[in-house]
Amino acid sequence: MGVMDSYALRSMRRARARTIVCAAGIALSCALIIAILTTALSLDQALCQAAERTQGSWQVEFRDLDAKQVERVRSDPRTERVVLVREYGTAVLPQAGRYERGAHLGLASVPGAQEAAGLIALPEMDQGRLPEGPGEIALPAELAGERLSGDAQSEVTSDGRLALGGALSVPLGRRVTDEAAGGVRALGFSEQAPEGEDGAPVERLADVKRLDFTIVGFYRTSPNWMLGDAGSLALTGCGAIDEPVGTCVYATSTGFSSRAAVESYAGMFARHGAGAGVMHEELLSLRGLGAPGPLMTSIAAIAAVLAVVVVVASVSLVRTGFSVSVSERTRELGLLCSLGATPRQIRRVVRVEAALLAAAAVPAGVLVGLGATWALFRTVGADLASMLDDQGAGLAVAVSPWAIGIAALISLVVIAASALRPARSAARISAMEALRSTRDVRLSGAERRRAARRATRRGRRRTVASRSGSVADRMRLRLVGVAGVIAHRNLTRSGRAARIVAVSLAVSVALLISCGSLATYAGLGASITAETFDGDLVVSLTQTKEQPGDLDSRLACAERLNRALGAIDGVTPIGYGTQLSLVCRTPPGILRHIERQQGEEIFEAADGSACPAVDVMFLDDASWADYVRELGLPEADFVYPSHLRAIAFNLILAARDAENYTRLKPFERTGTVTLFTRFCHDDGWGFTRAVRAGADGEPCAVYESDSGGEQRLVPLGRAACATVDVEIAALAQTPPASRSSLLRSTTPTLLLPLGSLRVMAAASYPGGGDVADATYLGDPLLIGSGGASDFETQLSFLARDSGAAASAMRRIVSESFTGVPGRVVSIYDNADDAHRERIASTAIRVFASAFCAAVGLVAVANVFNTMSTSIAMRRREFAVLRSVGMSGRQFRRMIALECASCAVRGLAGGLAVGCAANYALYRALSLSVSGIELQLPAGWLAAAAATVVGALAISVAYGLGRSRAASVIDAVRGGVG
Repeated sequence: MGVMDSYALRSMRRARARTIVCAAGIALSCALIIAILTTALSLDQALCQAAERTQGSWQVEFRDLDAKQVERVRSDPRTERVVLVREYGTAVLPQAGRYERGAHLGLASVPGAQEAAGLIALPEMDQGRLPEGPGEIALPAELAGERLSGDAQSEVTSDGRLALGGALSVPLGRRVTDEAAGGVRALGFSEQAPEGEDGAPVERLADVKRLDFTIVGFYRTSPNWMLGDAGSLALTGCGAIDEPVGTCVYATSTGFSSRAAVESYAGMFARHGAGAGVMHEELLSLRGLGAPGPLMTSIAAIAAVLAVVVVVASVSLVRTGFSVSVSERTRELGLLCSLGATPRQIRRVVRVEAALLAAAAVPAGVLVGLGATWALFRTVGADLASMLDDQGAGLAVAVSPWAIGIAALISLVVIAASALRPARSAARISAMEALRSTRDVRLSGAERRRAARRATRRGRRRTVASRSGSVADRMRLRLVGVAGVIAHRNLTRSGRAARIVAVSLAVSVALLISCGSLATYAGLGASITAETFDGDLVVSLTQTKEQPGDLDSRLACAERLNRALGAIDGVTPIGYGTQLSLVCRTPPGILRHIERQQGEEIFEAADGSACPAVDVMFLDDASWADYVRELGLPEADFVYPSHLRAIAFNLILAARDAENYTRLKPFERTGTVTLFTRFCHDDGWGFTRAVRAGADGEPCAVYESDSGGEQRLVPLGRAACATVDVEIAALAQTPPASRSSLLRSTTPTLLLPLGSLRVMAAASYPGGGDVADATYLGDPLLIGSGGASDFETQLSFLARDSGAAASAMRRIVSESFTGVPGRVVSIYDNADDAHRERIASTAIRVFASAFCAAVGLVAVANVFNTMSTSIAMRRREFAVLRSVGMSGRQFRRMIALECASCAVRGLAGGLAVGCAANYALYRALSLSVSGIELQLPAGWLAAAAATVVGALAISVAYGLGRSRAASVIDAVRGGVG
């Protein structure tokens, strides 16, 4: 170890406080960088594992293959493993089982758990189990309870309502279409049939063979287990038919190193006229074999913004430490120069200090970052994993050597860059200037020349009066006294030191604001992407047209059920209501242009009026009154008004895919809209609740034939039989307590009190709704005995013990509310799911808060290091002021005014930089959640100001305490020492 190295080591030991603060800052910054990288990698790994768990690890799916093609996939050297799903054929569903999925029931085999393990995700069962043999069948859960009683020769039939153990008869065949040239072409298992001139699909079943099955389960449909628009998918065991119509092959390989290799593998049959295989895009993008998805792009962008903020803060902290270290030792370095030390040796002193700090702080930072990430994941990882439907041990920390290397390299670059300029400044110190110890209060030659040029441009030089001073000084003297004048002079003379302090404060403020922005946007993203539930327990009361009574009796039944269930111990009712889907006519300027964002066709006239479908939600009177008060609206204007006044819920969440969301505000302003409550019905045709532009550009109602497939347009004025005007009197973005699910609504929603339903029904059916000779079908307000519409009410409850409460509810329902024809009560326990979502949201906020706490420590260390050293360096100046008679009060006032000046400049700069970082985080989140508003974390702004001011006061007090420790004579004679 050389002389200069020994000197550097002794200097660090002597300035122990500054050395510890610098080392802690470097370690914290390194820990934060590695925590950011490790967290991003861990989330990427978790998303990849979630995709494999919910969708499978397959990379390419080949559909509708014959036996030879299946064998070719198996024998391909790139294929590592395959799972086969055999497609046995298609049957026709009767009308009762079609729903919105189409007229067909496809039949496919389901592989065993061992065969499918890891490669494809088996369907989740709602009831029963998966089939294990050829005579067993599992159906989609939405078919449970339906009675399939169609044509026994051509349609699927059941021996009663579909239930476990029931029998099902399936006439199975191959889908074919007759081509115009006269040939017959086989259709793929899930292929959309071509349409004829009338718009109806042109297809038929060939080689029909009837098979009988026993129902062993009902499964929940998922993207991997559904037939698409062609219909529903039934599952059976292997061997149901000797010759399947096709086979779906899920394949994976470990040899893919590029996107082109995957595409080449997926297109192995393209030369033979077959379509290319379907690639597992989500999994491939997570593995780096495809374009990153919006969610990972957003995570990477947020990580980059945070890393930049941390690096900037680290540079400020470390550079400030080295700068004040050099200024502190100006006399010592000058003495070394006078003894023959070269500029290179002086620079070496600073570089050795930087190397020693790096050697101690960087490894510590790596260990602290990994340990903190592990501890945080151990604390909230399971809750974060619940967002991915992973109920295992939680998220695992992905420790990557290259992430550790990058973090260490960034820290070393930060240290080197921070020490570069202070080392050069130290090497330029002259011996005479250092021995005079006046460097910190003298203007440099360049600064003097700039001041002279400014004075020349003003046309005159200002001279300082001998006693009274300048006009500005006289004003300062009157306003703040001698202490204020001296404070101003100190700041003017020590311009560089004041700038260092202001920049340090600005960086600290920007850090804290960035933390607040991260916490705000993390919470916002969690609230948007998380599922929402209308209470712990939701009860659905369906009163069909078979139930005797009218609308009033149905409302009374819902009220009785709400009171009875709400009286259970530990249960709190939070509201009930019903919902209708209606077509709405909005005047120009009320509805925003939302069709392009949602991909829906919404009629819009040339004048700006539109005809969208809206949900009209009716709340019980108590819930409505609470909601009006919560929004701060005048209750008298909304509760049982003379005319209908609605509150429009002004948020729509459109999920374009699993990780890309759009948040929209559908309503531009308030105003009166027209609801179409009643549409005419012709024999064989029904209104589809859609409106399109006719040939003349006017709005037309879309009617569809009862047989399906064929559509026609009827002018809206002729199709609508009844309308009701509703005034949208307020716009809200907060849902009622009983309807939290509105936060994920995809349709514009109007809210009204339940009493408004009677008003609308009376306006639509002035005769009381007599349907003896009804010529309308499906009218939503045609409610009552023999009416066309069912009446469904949703009741929401909070429960202390949801399991016990659900059991008590079932007992009350069984004893008092069942047995009436046409009345069905269903109870849903959402407590576990709602609790999991709340915990996941809390975990995200805790995660963000932990990062904020670490960054806050860096900010506080930055302020402390700068201010305490700056005060200690002026020990000689303070001693001189005390020696000439400055009182303690004047001294404290001078320091307070100097700090206030630096704080104002630092806060102003920090607010500007922090707002820029806030905008960058907003843009990063917008990559996966578009349509959100820019948030300004006002609370964090105040917290940043308070934290910086508090750290400023503590560091000044510490520095002043050090300066008072020495006597006035020693301070004047020795300087900082």
